[in-house]
Amino acid sequence: MTTPTTDSLVYADPKPDGEVMLKYPKQLKKFMAEGLSRATFDRWYSLRANGRPVDENRNSTTLAVTASLFALLMIFLIALAQSRQGVDKYVSGRNLIKSPDERALVWRIAGQGDISRVDLATMQIPDEIILQIRVPAGLAAPLAESASPPVLVLPTLSFKTAEVTINGRFIRQFLEGERIVLPLPVDGSQVPGGMLDIEIRAHKMPRAKPPLMPISRPDLSKSEQSMLVMPFSEYKDLNEFASADRIGRGDYVGFVGRMIMAVFALVLFLLVDASPESLGLALFMGFEALAMSFKFDWLPGIEKGLVSNFCFQMGDLFRIYFALQLARIAPKSTKLWFVFGVPLSLLYGYVRVEEKRLGWTFPAEIPNIRDIIAGGTGVIVCARAASILVGRKLPWRVAALSVAAVGFFEQVVDPLGHYLPFISRNEVFTELVDILQPISAWLLAFSAFINISTLETRVKALSGSEVRAQSIEREMELGRSVQATFLRIPEVPAPVMIDCHHEAAVYVAGDMYFIDWNPNSQQLTVILSDLTGHGVQAALKASATNVIAQTLWSGGSVVQDRRRDRLVRFDGQVQSFLNRLGGDQEMNTMLGLEFDVKSGAIEIFRSNFPMPLLLTRSPEGSGGNQKSIWTVTPVILPNRKLSAMRLQPGSFLLIATDGFFTTSQQIAHLVRFLRQNLNGDAPAETASEIKALFLQFSGFDKTPLPDDRTLIVMGVAAA
Repeated sequence: MTTPTTDSLVYADPKPDGEVMLKYPKQLKKFMAEGLSRATFDRWYSLRANGRPVDENRNSTTLAVTASLFALLMIFLIALAQSRQGVDKYVSGRNLIKSPDERALVWRIAGQGDISRVDLATMQIPDEIILQIRVPAGLAAPLAESASPPVLVLPTLSFKTAEVTINGRFIRQFLEGERIVLPLPVDGSQVPGGMLDIEIRAHKMPRAKPPLMPISRPDLSKSEQSMLVMPFSEYKDLNEFASADRIGRGDYVGFVGRMIMAVFALVLFLLVDASPESLGLALFMGFEALAMSFKFDWLPGIEKGLVSNFCFQMGDLFRIYFALQLARIAPKSTKLWFVFGVPLSLLYGYVRVEEKRLGWTFPAEIPNIRDIIAGGTGVIVCARAASILVGRKLPWRVAALSVAAVGFFEQVVDPLGHYLPFISRNEVFTELVDILQPISAWLLAFSAFINISTLETRVKALSGSEVRAQSIEREMELGRSVQATFLRIPEVPAPVMIDCHHEAAVYVAGDMYFIDWNPNSQQLTVILSDLTGHGVQAALKASATNVIAQTLWSGGSVVQDRRRDRLVRFDGQVQSFLNRLGGDQEMNTMLGLEFDVKSGAIEIFRSNFPMPLLLTRSPEGSGGNQKSIWTVTPVILPNRKLSAMRLQPGSFLLIATDGFFTTSQQIAHLVRFLRQNLNGDAPAETASEIKALFLQFSGFDKTPLPDDRTLIVMGVAAA
């Protein structure tokens, strides 16, 4: 057997170099095919879905990075906002920018003669005007050290187009009120006569407003309203600085920012989140952005003033809608907002267009008043809702409402300077407005995004049944607390007694009671209403009926000739309200009474409601053997008609919803139970004792119903 040599071991079964090189691309192709396969993607999706919350996008690292970026951007915006007063300081600090003495310069209007600078700042703008001014040719002498050619910068003028000539030589045409910048000779001694005759032929801008040449306009810096001489290089630097100053005032950031946010908010509502908060944000930002866009006259063929003012007012209306939805205290429907908002805003737009022709001045105040109302509503609603939710383990809801309150606050502060000139001159006030103005819309949008984030988090949390139950319970507890604020028993004087028992089938009830004591007329009003359904939908209807009652019986002395019809009017208004909600199928169920304490007379009105029970006692026997005998009888009342009765001292009236008074048989057992116990060894003497005895009736437990239960015990103490 031959032993293989070293060479045979090394070179046994050799492969060509090309075949080895082809192996690696094949392996790479196989790896990519496996990595991009459906099975691999399904595995990745499963791993992501099963990941813990800390593995998702909102982790400590991403939160820290995004929060830092947000903080830096906000600091940048605030720094820009603080540059408002920088232009004039910039000009005063530049040695090569000179301001000639304008008192020595005389303006003229061709064909009319000399005109003062003050008159130019107040005169009406004609369709065409030729302004003339003579300036010394040697104005550039102090700039001899500059290598850049000198220029003369005229004060800001309002025009559509302007053609400028110097000593009869055409210089150029200027457009849309741009700053007129003219070349100056370096050596003025070379100019014949040593003077420059400047002529400006200006054409009026459509619907332009005076003045032609402003002298004290607050939105322009002093340097923009003055004549300046400087090297052209200095003018370019000044132009850039002035642009940054305008950004700081919020003109540019406010406009572009609101445009971008409006588009984003609309897309957010249309494609991502259909909540009422997102709808309110999209509508108010969309209307305001559209109104602002008409400054550029981009849509021909319509009356820009009418449409712009219409959109501004609609924007403010839906700003209020947004605040109410963020606080979750108003219906989600926008139908009534459009029904009333559109004609009101059209009327406002028409008035603003015609105000000059009609000689009216008050419409110009409407935007300021509207801003204060809309902003004030937003501040109050959001701040109050946030304060209520503090301590209820809803930190992000509180944060969203707090941020929104700051955003609405700017809308209140800004117009205050118009009515309080002394604070508008205050540096702190000016600084506050400059900081808040460009970021207020961002704050409102940010509050909505926080709210959307809380909804996303809540959806994830509600995947577990225990968490879902706890979340619902918290919301319902909040609803119960809100409803409890409507159900109050006022202090009543002796001998009147009143007590109530109220329990909801599911946290909030469709039962509503309203009790009012009028000390002037010595009249007690009691209303108990039982609306169809249970839970939130019934509770909302109950709250509305309570508001109707508050409107009819709130404050002031009772007018005698209208006292008799208030219960009837209340029934009619509630029935009308229910008809608008669900048609004629739902009937109002209520019992109301007005008790005159002086006479003991009661006016009582029943509408589809169980009969009340009257508890009266009368003495029996004589001398030391005398005792009280109680009688318990249902009070038979006609349906939907006013009736009269009297309540004697020592008597009580029991009014209860059908959660207690279920069947006639049960009521009969209850009457027997009350008679036996009231005539026992320890008879009840007060409304609270009557209520406690009523609730001891075992018949309620034998036939429990998933229904709201409310009891009102009203009585007059024995003499």
